[in-house]
Amino acid sequence: MSKKLGEKSESRKNKKSIKKKKVLFTLGIAVFMALVTLAAVMEMSNYEYDVLDRYDDDQNRMARQLGDTLSLMYSDGRNDQEIIEYMDSLESSGSRFYVLTKENEVIFARDIVTTKGLGALKDKTRFYDRIEEQEVSIASAVFRGADSNMEIAVISDIYTVKADMGMIKHSYYVYMILALICLIMLAILEIMLGVWGSAEKKYINAQDMLERRNQDMEDLSEELMSDTSEGTETKSPVAADNNYGFNTGIETVNGVSVFNVFTMRDLMVKSKKRGMENVHMMFFGVIFDQIHISRDQMFKCIQRFKEFLGDNEVLGRLRGGVFVVFSYKADRGQVTIRYEELVKSFDEAVSGLNVGVRHSIEYDDGRNMVAIMDSYTENGIR
Repeated sequence: MSKKLGEKSESRKNKKSIKKKKVLFTLGIAVFMALVTLAAVMEMSNYEYDVLDRYDDDQNRMARQLGDTLSLMYSDGRNDQEIIEYMDSLESSGSRFYVLTKENEVIFARDIVTTKGLGALKDKTRFYDRIEEQEVSIASAVFRGADSNMEIAVISDIYTVKADMGMIKHSYYVYMILALICLIMLAILEIMLGVWGSAEKKYINAQDMLERRNQDMEDLSEELMSDTSEGTETKSPVAADNNYGFNTGIETVNGVSVFNVFTMRDLMVKSKKRGMENVHMMFFGVIFDQIHISRDQMFKCIQRFKEFLGDNEVLGRLRGGVFVVFSYKADRGQVTIRYEELVKSFDEAVSGLNVGVRHSIEYDDGRNMVAIMDSYTENGIR
């Protein structure tokens, strides 16, 4: 009875376990989101590389074909002006245009009007330096002109290429999916943290409740021990098996001790006066019939049974071979499981007596537990 009902260390372990779950789950979500983001970035990068690589191949093929066409035109006797007029007739746009250079001079860029306004940019090196400052794709081919080497280039704006090839739309879709996944994971994280936060609060409240109940149990234990040592009279109306008087006390046979019926009744009365809940009662008894069992034999079996009892369980003898166990910690579901365990333990403990056994459980559900106990004391287990 002097042992505490709950252990603070157990509650601290539960709190640490919840905090550990929070940290690990949050870390897991963060790692998962990082991996998903990395996968999305790699997917977009690989997709962009593949698309632009195919586009560059097409542009290089176009530049080579255009270079072959211009080379044939020069072979047919066309001059630079005629070639420029042909280039001006080719379809171009703001996103893609053609540049024709002769040695180190730009003789055509985009259209005739643009070419006339190049000014200092007619120098090939300066022109390409300026062009390469922008995000463009350049595909070129070298061919032989009338009397010098020439180069035709197809220049495309990368952003427009990406838009025309559906790359920007693809990126939007990937970002939308990524954002949706992240939102879902964050929602799951928030829900789980809320659940664990609620559980942590419950553990804290349970710890506070257990500490209060522990204090009640300690006070009750000290008071009960004082009563049993002084032989305080009980007001129990039941006198069954009254071989030891009407005093609270402990029965001891060959070093095996259990509380007597009056002590157990007094304990239940005081527990209820202190407002303690879930004081369930489990009854265990043997059927003697024509078999004579000595108290010494009985108490040896009870000693084995006591080894299975927990810190929150109190054993007492009501009459003859009828015993009761008070459970102070478990709720209805927990005490039911515990009752099934103790039934097996009791049957094993008394198996050597070759007697019948009976068991019963009474839940603390608002009924008069003292009256119920008096009934078992008077009538036994039915």
